[in-house]
Amino acid sequence: DKAFANEWKTYVEFYETYRLYLREQYPAQGQGDLNYFKVFTERNLALLRTDAHLGILIPSGIQTDKECKLLREKILYHHTLTEIASFENRGYDIQEQEVTRSIKFFEEVDNRFKFSILFLANTPPQEKHHFSARFYMRSPEELLHTPKITYEVEQIQCFSPDNLSLMECASDYDYNICVAIRGNHRLLGEQGYVFHREFHMTDDAWLFGTKKKNVPLYEGKMIHQFTTQFAEPRYFLDNTAARNELIRAEMSRMRKALPDLSKEQIQHTVERLQNGELNMECDFPRLVYRAVASSTNERTLIAAIVPGQVFMGHSLNYVERIQYSLSSDGHVEQHILADTSMWYLCALLNSLTLNYYIRNKVSANITMHFMYELPLPHNISEAQRHTIAQKAQALQEAKDRLLVKRTKTTLGYNESIIRERAELEVMIARDLYGLSKEQWQHITSTFVYGEGMTRIELDAIIASSLEMWL
Repeated sequence: DKAFANEWKTYVEFYETYRLYLREQYPAQGQGDLNYFKVFTERNLALLRTDAHLGILIPSGIQTDKECKLLREKILYHHTLTEIASFENRGYDIQEQEVTRSIKFFEEVDNRFKFSILFLANTPPQEKHHFSARFYMRSPEELLHTPKITYEVEQIQCFSPDNLSLMECASDYDYNICVAIRGNHRLLGEQGYVFHREFHMTDDAWLFGTKKKNVPLYEGKMIHQFTTQFAEPRYFLDNTAARNELIRAEMSRMRKALPDLSKEQIQHTVERLQNGELNMECDFPRLVYRAVASSTNERTLIAAIVPGQVFMGHSLNYVERIQYSLSSDGHVEQHILADTSMWYLCALLNSLTLNYYIRNKVSANITMHFMYELPLPHNISEAQRHTIAQKAQALQEAKDRLLVKRTKTTLGYNESIIRERAELEVMIARDLYGLSKEQWQHITSTFVYGEGMTRIELDAIIASSLEMWL
């Protein structure tokens, strides 16, 4: 229908023009899709006269989302933020005529959503500026009486230098523990680690089949901490078709690393990848973490080393193992991340220390930029690094062996595994991050979610770690 096609074209052109107009009028919207709450916030800031005050209720993404970074810069650097009060929409109980009824702030809004009330003034912030904050409140009573935490803008810059995302701490004590974990450590993104994803579960679904003779596709639900045997694969991919798709991604990364490659060099490199002379990421064992997670999961950060010669869905992000350079004769060369570095990082990511730390950042998913902001001890001896890597590898090998033989009543651990895991936890928390036993007791007391076999395992790890802490 020609008339319908013309109307549709006009409709699409209007929204494209409108989008460009909003981008031009509101330059602090950042990347990604436009969101009206961001436009609304920026408009309110623009309308505010000098020395005037603003109180605004908006989604809590203003505190953490990467797309809100430019707005956070405006609020933190060009205004005087006085308070953030953040609350969940999970509901609270009220008593009515001896009947308990649960209600939410916003009945028609999903209970997983969080909102924030911001109070600020249109005055330049003072040096060493700080503000009050409260998070995870659920009722009007909590909004009135929850103790406030003092946040320093300088410390926010330390937590998140590139994104300025706020740590959402439950108390002053939690805030101070996070400051201690952050310390002077370099962030993960500053140490050369790079994350990628592989196949998209919708866009690449045409590749997925169920013939078990093909190559398994690993998904987030298949791994747990230090094991890749947590569930069976659902899908299998034809090796040739899948590798051909991945060659394009590999070449894209290579061209970013080596932008001056000639057409002949590019073609020659593609041929070397196709004939196996050069490796691809999928040829190696890779460190992965579950991208879908929340701060209220039993464990938020879950990592393991998947074997080589497998593929992955987008619920897993993996650490890049291959880096590229040009040889003196103009050939592309590959440099492979050492196994020790991979296992060392796996141990840190699975630690309860970093699980606790990242819980104060994330809501529903662990994006790569949250991962890049994790503090990693780097000034440690090679002997320490090697010991931690060895323990992590031994743990995964033991857990994988045990889970391969599992039944419906088999736990994915034994006393030896619990003891080794607890020893690793203490080594990381005490020796690498310099935490005290009192801080460790508080950290472990916050792991209150979960049930079943993995919860039993976690309780045993915590109890054992507290016993062996000197």
